[in-house]
Amino acid sequence: MEKKEFNSNQLKGKEIIGPGGGVFGKVDGVNFDTETWQISTIDVKLDGKVAEEIGVKKRFGRTEMPMKASFVGQIGDRILLNVSRDELTEYVTNLRVDTVTKAVKPMTDV
Repeated sequence: MEKKEFNSNQLKGKEIIGPGGGVFGKVDGVNFDTETWQISTIDVKLDGKVAEEIGVKKRFGRTEMPMKASFVGQIGDRILLNVSRDELTEYVTNLRVDTVTKAVKPMTDV
C-alpha cells in the first residue's frame, strides 16, 4: 500500500467507518504525544445512534469522544476502523471526564 501523509486539516471532517461498514462519526480533531510527535488520539464527533449504542451518550451526555489512533486501520477518502464494536464499547468504559477541562479522555490521561 502506498504511504500517504495527511495534515490535521485534511483529517478534520473525514467520515469514520466503523465495524460493520456503517458511518461511525467524523474526525473533529487530532491529538499528538509531544514526546514522540505521533498521533495519540483522534477526537470524534459520533453519529448519535452510535454514541448511544457504545455508551458514550449515556455516560457523558454528549456525542464526542477521543479514540485511540491504534483503532484506525486505513485512511483514504474515509477512515476505516480496525476494531469491533465490543472493543469500542469496552474502551468507552475506560474513559473519564477531566475535572479541570471537562473533556472526555482516556483514563491514563486524566
